[in-house]
Amino acid sequence: MPTVHHTVEINKPPSVVFNMLLDANNVKEWAPVVTISYCSEQLTKEGTPFSVKADLKPVGGPKFEFDNVVAKLVENKELLWKQTKGTMKRLEWHFLLEPTVKSENSEGATRLSLSIDYDMPYSFLGSIIDKVKMNRVINAACQVNLEGFKRKIEG
Repeated sequence: MPTVHHTVEINKPPSVVFNMLLDANNVKEWAPVVTISYCSEQLTKEGTPFSVKADLKPVGGPKFEFDNVVAKLVENKELLWKQTKGTMKRLEWHFLLEPTVKSENSEGATRLSLSIDYDMPYSFLGSIIDKVKMNRVINAACQVNLEGFKRKIEG
């Protein structure tokens, strides 16, 4: 099971960061590879479904569509999105939020980590494609999405 992982420091408190992650309809506003994100309700509880369409061409990959569900939600600390239907055999986005030391003039800051765990379809062929290309593409997508998140929330 391949995993990619990136972390950013964000000059906003965990509650602000977490609330932005719960807005599934606006993922496309901070994730450069997401073209459409849709949810009929706020991601406020486990089991909430939402959909994402992504175009990984900017980071060297294909287009994907995913139906997801909130699999774990610990307010201001942890959020896990799991694919329920889509291109990958398995895909999970795991966000961890850790408060960092406040400065005197700051309302707080957050260390936001994103781990993407996935399995490629097609067993043996999928593992070859992953080694040749997809791990690099997913790693780049993870990094640009976190950087986009930081720019959007701090901007």
